[in-house]
Amino acid sequence: MAPREPILDREISIERYTTAPNTLNEEIKTWAPYVTRWAARRDAASAENVKAGDLGSYQISWFVVRSDTETRTITAADRFTHDGSTWEIRERPKETQHGRNRYLEITGIRDAD
Repeated sequence: MAPREPILDREISIERYTTAPNTLNEEIKTWAPYVTRWAARRDAASAENVKAGDLGSYQISWFVVRSDTETRTITAADRFTHDGSTWEIRERPKETQHGRNRYLEITGIRDAD
């Protein structure tokens, strides 16, 4: 039996690291919007957070987005925002079991405080 299609009901906005000069022409680190996509979200159980050594101080979640030319360029150097929080990307997104080039799973982590 084929796995059920994910329900993409959460909006995430991927941001890409860049630098821009300030008024003194110094390079300042900044995050620029890259792409916004709908995603499915699955939160880690509290036991998974403890196992990861985070002791509950961080929230770990997995987000599934449709695979396309823009989402396939997402790396761990990027980050994303969701529901007013900024999430770090733990690793390069990987394909899901739904078939090649259909969906990507992004592991996100945010400060739970």
